[in-house]
Amino acid sequence: MIACSGGPDSLALADVFGRLRDKWKLQLCIAHFEHGIRGEESKADAAFVRNFAIEQKVPFYMEAADVPAWAMQKKISLETAARDLRYAFLRRVSHAFGNACIATAHHADDQAETVLMHILRGTGTEGLAAMQPHTGDVIRPFLCVTRREIEEYCNNCGLEPRHDATNDELDCQRNRLRLGLLPQLRREYNPEITAALCRLSAIAADEGDFLQREAERLWPQVALYTEGILELRTEAFAALHPALQRVMLRKAVNRVRGNNKGISFFHFEELRRLLLAGRTGAALQLPQGLCAEIVYGSLKLFTKKTVAKTVGEFAQQKLIVPGHTKLLSLGMVVEAVVLEQQPEVHGTWEMFCDFDVLEGTLLVRPRQPGDHFCIANGTKKVKDFFIDQKIPRGERTRVPIFCDARGIFWLGGLRQPAFARAGCHTKRFLYLKVRQERV
Repeated sequence: MIACSGGPDSLALADVFGRLRDKWKLQLCIAHFEHGIRGEESKADAAFVRNFAIEQKVPFYMEAADVPAWAMQKKISLETAARDLRYAFLRRVSHAFGNACIATAHHADDQAETVLMHILRGTGTEGLAAMQPHTGDVIRPFLCVTRREIEEYCNNCGLEPRHDATNDELDCQRNRLRLGLLPQLRREYNPEITAALCRLSAIAADEGDFLQREAERLWPQVALYTEGILELRTEAFAALHPALQRVMLRKAVNRVRGNNKGISFFHFEELRRLLLAGRTGAALQLPQGLCAEIVYGSLKLFTKKTVAKTVGEFAQQKLIVPGHTKLLSLGMVVEAVVLEQQPEVHGTWEMFCDFDVLEGTLLVRPRQPGDHFCIANGTKKVKDFFIDQKIPRGERTRVPIFCDARGIFWLGGLRQPAFARAGCHTKRFLYLKVRQERV
């Protein structure tokens, strides 16, 4: 399906596909969106494209809309409104035409303008990559072709495209770049500025693709998604290169919200600092209802709509020693091993204690009223400890507490009490490691 405005670029694209139709056994249709911006001129453009489609014996689809009114209603720019409505129309036609690829006539000069626009606004690798020849259901066969080459093609083939006078006005940023800044850069700094910006885009796209593949490969080690809440493990995240950390955060936000709209570079950097600090109880409110909170070695990312769905208190279970105990509602597995030599621990979710001091059945359970644990000079209430540590009230029943018949010997991921601590006379060590995974 060829998106055709009637201008030189899209008319040339439609003509090229028409010439390749038999050779490549293509089924074609032409779609035209009338924006309602230029009055009778817009209607004349639509009639021109319809007649061209008839001459080419290609099915024609058209839709008209009042883009200015839509932009005002949605409080967005005219350019954004036109793009949103146009692509919504094109996708409806695509589905009606057997889920056809949508071919647009974006070319090398468009790409250069887009890259430069992103640079001026402030961007990263993803923004520098700009448009790609193939993105989802959209193909852009002309990205390697310049505007001048397209105009020469139209002249050589006898095509007489329409001219959109709004492209000559300096009322939007893209027009000012195309008519003012780029010619100046070409004239005074680099005659091949278009090619240079397109090369930059290609390099950024390749490097971005590499980072995306690495992020996909490492994702299971860093992230866990359960019931609308995404958790990023702080230790695993901190071990990543900053470039991968940023890709992971964009991927995480997109997983929770479905898109990254409204979340700026500065928001992502705030998220990254929150994760690297790793202080339990620290939280961040982001645009459009996105919430982030550090809880027990992980950053939880969720929207206000899903916060009420957080999994609640888990049930008391017998700790399997040696073996693995699955805490289903927490998405955790506890590994227990009895050793004769003191083990090494790496992080807050591992511990060891004196196995022979423990008595009776070993349990892992949520907090209970009146819970307390031993400290060097007496005891402390678990409730007071949670308050001191600024553990959110809704998360306190999700802390796995490990105890025997006499008392608590580990507040999972937070504190090891004085009771049952290993010493110089310890002969057998109970080693526990908690990991988060789908169980």
